[in-house]
Amino acid sequence: MKDESLRDRFNRVRGHCTNMNDMTKQVDEIMANARKIVGAIREKHGVGNDYVPKKDIVGSVPCPVCKKGTMAYSISSYNGHRHAQCSENCFGYYCE
Repeated sequence: MKDESLRDRFNRVRGHCTNMNDMTKQVDEIMANARKIVGAIREKHGVGNDYVPKKDIVGSVPCPVCKKGTMAYSISSYNGHRHAQCSENCFGYYCE
């Protein structure tokens, strides 16, 4: 199999997705949805990307991904990390 490309060989041996374009589209979609989630939380509190509150913040916003559920979230007072999950489980669990 000399003519086999390195990517094809990797996919055959490891059993990965053979179409890298599909995988790239999935990653791009996930990242776009993650940006929507962070944007909705930042917009509600009017804070920047590096915001670390003095006390933990817990709240909810209408889900920016599916527009059906409610996105429950928290912002850590330790490091400002955000955690969120939609009631419809459209995105899974977001952790930053």
